[in-house]
Amino acid sequence: MPRTTPVVLPPSTPITANVWNDQVGDNLNHLLGLTANGTALTDLTGGGEIISLPPIGGVTTIQTRATTGLFTTIDLTTLAGWADAYDVEISFTLRSNAAAVVDTLVLVLNGDLFSPSYYHQRAGSNDGATISAEATDASMGVITANTAIANSFAQGNFTIYNFKNAAIMKNMPITMGGFQSATVSRIDLGLITYRVASAITTVNFALGAGTGFLTHSSIKVRFIV
Repeated sequence: MPRTTPVVLPPSTPITANVWNDQVGDNLNHLLGLTANGTALTDLTGGGEIISLPPIGGVTTIQTRATTGLFTTIDLTTLAGWADAYDVEISFTLRSNAAAVVDTLVLVLNGDLFSPSYYHQRAGSNDGATISAEATDASMGVITANTAIANSFAQGNFTIYNFKNAAIMKNMPITMGGFQSATVSRIDLGLITYRVASAITTVNFALGAGTGFLTHSSIKVRFIV
């Protein structure tokens, strides 16, 4: 199973009492395959077993809107953890500035705004009503917009598997939802396919109607080995 952690901890870095107390440092050094002084273990259990951790990625708050506007494109290749990552998860908290209750969230990979490069299929529910949609475009689902109930933001996530493989198309399962009024919620579950065989190096969002995301909107990235 892939392991993730909210910080990046190089396996070669010893943890000693200078960082935490002796017991914590010793325990973590054993997990890293090191002695308390940071030297390599040759026989941890007496039976020749060596315990070590695989390379790990981290969680990074990429952007949080302080004022209304679109996000700057996220260049994944510049982030810590890129070199060892196999999958990448994008999570978000978003509210559109469109003068409506909801707006459509649009995915932009590698700066590609060409609708036929994408295909989406999704199902959901809105105020108890079943919703189904499919189209040749990059629509991810519906997010909360400016005239929805105060302080409500749509939240969700999607994962791009094997995102550096340039020989395959990318299929991305998506889960997202938001609270629109005192009695209405919206949820979307779906899959969006990037129909171009390409490594994914940049990620961004666009909107169907709005011109930007409201204050406190944010995007986070998590690399997974």
